[in-house]
Amino acid sequence: MLRRLSHAMVGFSTGLLVGRISVSDVLLLSILGVLGSVFPDFDLRYAHRIALHNLLSSGLVSLGLYSVLAMAGVDTRTQILGTACFLAGWLSHLLLDSLTLRGVALLYPFSRRMYGPRLLKSGDWRGEALAWVISGLLIYAALKTW
Repeated sequence: MLRRLSHAMVGFSTGLLVGRISVSDVLLLSILGVLGSVFPDFDLRYAHRIALHNLLSSGLVSLGLYSVLAMAGVDTRTQILGTACFLAGWLSHLLLDSLTLRGVALLYPFSRRMYGPRLLKSGDWRGEALAWVISGLLIYAALKTW
């Protein structure tokens, strides 16, 4: 498992890129990317890498967020972009955790099989470095689109 800051940084930069947003929208949508990137670790005490480290839970929670934003009266564009940034942050978390030796249960509850290339131990400095390099590249790509 990577440190939360590394997950958050990748979520932040993913939010920047996915949103292709104006500078004024950066804060809100990047925060949603960060929240999405750390949300899967709420299962640390219960079924870690299973309960929230799968595609079904990421989709359901993202739909819930979309509904909350709609009920709050947020405009449609921001609902869509905000949900996309949240989901992109979540999926970046799953991708990064799939690199660890344990992998992630992407298809839970249909299968408990753990998926991923399983290249690194949890907490390995190479995983942390990779997360920061990915973040830098995503931020660079986002800035090029402005």
